[in-house]
Amino acid sequence: MKADKITEKAMKKVKAVAGKDLSKTQLEELRIILADLAIDIASETAKHCAKQTAKLFGPKTGLAADIADEIKRSKIALVTNLESLR
Repeated sequence: MKADKITEKAMKKVKAVAGKDLSKTQLEELRIILADLAIDIASETAKHCAKQTAKLFGPKTGLAADIADEIKRSKIALVTNLESLR
């Protein structure tokens, strides 16, 4: 699922619980907070996956480097996607 869809899904849940009690400004600030949180989670997950890949395949294995590079590319794409939500 794309990051913007995840953020919007979370916002629908927030609006269902507290939407009537929050102003449009507060809802927008909350959407930004959720997008930033998704970026942080994706970043930490990517770091964890890269470390685990290196442990499993060893630093001299080309496959580990290829997987780590793919994780980095995916992270960059996710961060770019989330930043476009702002």
